[in-house]
Amino acid sequence: MTWNPNQNETHGGEEAGETCPTDAPLTESQRVELDRRIAEMDADPAAGIPWEVVKAELRKRS
Repeated sequence: MTWNPNQNETHGGEEAGETCPTDAPLTESQRVELDRRIAEMDADPAAGIPWEVVKAELRKRS
C-alpha cells in the first residue's frame, strides 16, 4: 500500500472532526517516509497500538 494524498480518508481523529487533507502537498521526503511507515505497519500489524488504547492513555493524562 502506498500513500495517496488524493484519497479522502479519516484517521484516528475523526471523533474530533479531524480528517486527512486531500489537497495537502507532500514533499518527496514526506512521501518516502509515509510509504516506509505504511510498509512497516503492513509487515507487522500487531506492532501498532489500537486507537482505543491511545485514547484511554491520553485521557488519563488530562
